[in-house]
Amino acid sequence: MDNFFNADYLVLTTEDKDIKLKKKSDMLWSGGGIEILLSIKETKNGFSVSPTLSNKGKATVAIEKIEVIKTKFENRDKSLRFLRFGFNMPGDPVRFGTISTAGFNPPLYGMDAGFTGENKEVFFMTSNSMMALSGLDRKSCFIIGAGSFRFSEGTVFLSCSKKTGAMEISYEMILDGVSLKPGEKRVLDEILIIKGNDLNELLAEWAELTAAGTKPLIPSVIPTGWNDWQFYRNEKTQDDVLDSAEVLSLMRKEGYPLDFVQVDGGFCIHLSEWSRPKPGFSRGIKDLSERIVKKGLKFGLWFAPYIQNTQTNVVKEHPEWLLKNRENNKPVSLANSNVGPSCLIDYTVPRTIEWLRKQIRLFVDDWNVTWIKLDGPNYALYRQGRIKDHSKTISEMLSETFEVMREEAGPDVLIEGEGMMGLALGRVDMHRVQTDNHSLWYRNFDITAPYAPQVYGKELIMSFLHNRWWCNHRENIILRDYPSPLCHARTVNPNAVEQLFTDNEIKTQLAVAVLGSGGMLLTDPMKELERNSERMKFISQVLPVWPGAAEIVDVFPDARYPSVYKMKIELPFEEYTILGIINWSDETRDYSFSLKGITGNKNAGNECYAFSFFDEKLLGVFKSKIEVKGISAHACRVIALRKKENHPQLISTNMHLLQGAVDIASSVWDEKKEKLDITVKHFMQKDAKLFLGFPDKWKIKKIKTDALRYSVDDYYAEIPVIRFEGASGKLTSFSIYCEQPPG
Repeated sequence: MDNFFNADYLVLTTEDKDIKLKKKSDMLWSGGGIEILLSIKETKNGFSVSPTLSNKGKATVAIEKIEVIKTKFENRDKSLRFLRFGFNMPGDPVRFGTISTAGFNPPLYGMDAGFTGENKEVFFMTSNSMMALSGLDRKSCFIIGAGSFRFSEGTVFLSCSKKTGAMEISYEMILDGVSLKPGEKRVLDEILIIKGNDLNELLAEWAELTAAGTKPLIPSVIPTGWNDWQFYRNEKTQDDVLDSAEVLSLMRKEGYPLDFVQVDGGFCIHLSEWSRPKPGFSRGIKDLSERIVKKGLKFGLWFAPYIQNTQTNVVKEHPEWLLKNRENNKPVSLANSNVGPSCLIDYTVPRTIEWLRKQIRLFVDDWNVTWIKLDGPNYALYRQGRIKDHSKTISEMLSETFEVMREEAGPDVLIEGEGMMGLALGRVDMHRVQTDNHSLWYRNFDITAPYAPQVYGKELIMSFLHNRWWCNHRENIILRDYPSPLCHARTVNPNAVEQLFTDNEIKTQLAVAVLGSGGMLLTDPMKELERNSERMKFISQVLPVWPGAAEIVDVFPDARYPSVYKMKIELPFEEYTILGIINWSDETRDYSFSLKGITGNKNAGNECYAFSFFDEKLLGVFKSKIEVKGISAHACRVIALRKKENHPQLISTNMHLLQGAVDIASSVWDEKKEKLDITVKHFMQKDAKLFLGFPDKWKIKKIKTDALRYSVDDYYAEIPVIRFEGASGKLTSFSIYCEQPPG
């Protein structure tokens, strides 16, 4: 433990200079009248560090940032594996890799430029809020990261000497020029350092420790529905929204668990004059909300209260509310944002908080909004200026805005965060964990600019936050097979044609959505999507959403993103594992790996059926090791691993990617009667299939069922298939009587 606190000095940066704080005792550093004292508290697998900053001098000091932990150590391998996190925004990249005397591997792409670099002496990188590290052998790992988010989200710095391979790790808190008066003390945010052998366990422990001081808000029902953004962007109209709402309403009557219609940006004048709808919404937002609610749906609306288009009344009538530039005291100006040319609101200025309260009351009380899609705040944008109240950090100011919105919205309104993650903890019900979804694997067909892997890779890595901090929310699912004339690419090139996902990429998107769990929204014009029965079928195969999320199998991979994920399914009548394998590469690949630690304690060491969902194919029976061959570029396999019993059993369905978790109410073998009883509960049971496993020459003798119709395909006797249309009620029962030849 002492190695983390062996720095001879720590650096504190003020508005105009760096101050070296020299080590005075085991946990005390001081210099220039400033003192920092660290106190240590043990946790289950590590310790928590609590820093206290004191001004012992005679003058007020404006503190921009301070190093709290810094340590150097030699590395025999001259290389270190890392997991870089991005908690600053949904688009803040997350990736695995190694840092060494040769630089970074896998090689850096353009998206990495914001957090990596080099000088004559070292290669270096930063990670927002938290970083995980491991040796090349992956035998052990540790996490260093924020323990709380009251003042700052914190930054981890990692560097490697080009000459010696020596590593340096430091943890820095950015305090935004906050004023520390003579005699004043500040207890800063805690820092957690935890160690172990299992990365998944450490990530879960870190999430639980950071959430311990708050009360995470987790919806009792995972929100689902439709959002307009990925097709219409800012160009939708009220009629576009109502067209899709009409289809969703009919789908709900068929049993689809689709609850919300969410209107994204572009419904109001100047994209941020919240109370003034655009001409395309001439009947008003209240009228639109009422029409949607009458269809049996709930209404959600986009809100970005931190930025204002330069043409709005706020900017024109209240220039004193705007964040000011440090150098000239003029408003910070953003030439381009998601509301166009804009300015930022400084919420430490009087009357701004009351304005924010008024907007939330408009949404909730007047418009009956029950899901607020909160865009921002973007911390990097706020750091371009300095807030008016110098006694607060930017994080403190933004935290107050979250508290206000939570208070005004009340407990029954969902608030979805789409900005800084740490300060949203305990204040939002849901949070986006990855950037906008677009139907492109690479930007501009450039192999050095992967897009979908960045989106889906982060979504899966961040799944450890789901049900610990909030309900994770993925970006909207794209299913259409035709390009949008309003696509994002046309904001750059008016003649651009939107790329479309291949069939493999569509399935990978769906697999990630199910493995990552969390909120799920459709996004295509539903009347057009209805024309494609195959794509419509995908919707029923990802709903309902299972509450659990997958864990990483190939931790600290040589690639940017892991390829293998596991999800443990525990039901009253069985326990099994869903295995997800994703081929991020551009070539067909085979996969082979141990099943140790994958199949669960009850099934460990036993033979398991491995059934692939999209292929509707039994891959084989495996025991200690599984081999999956021929996964095409950008494709996936979603595999159900079930212990092979010595009697007939259910091994898969075609109704849901999880193959039993949400579509089967029970599956029980009656040994005395030699009967397999299966009850199906999925809402969509048209052309449904049950895939069975029959060992040792077992055969179907007869079937009793209340299905409207069914047939049996026993061409392959060891895996007979029952194809059926479900009963008119919600449940369909099968009693499958079986027999074996004598002797």
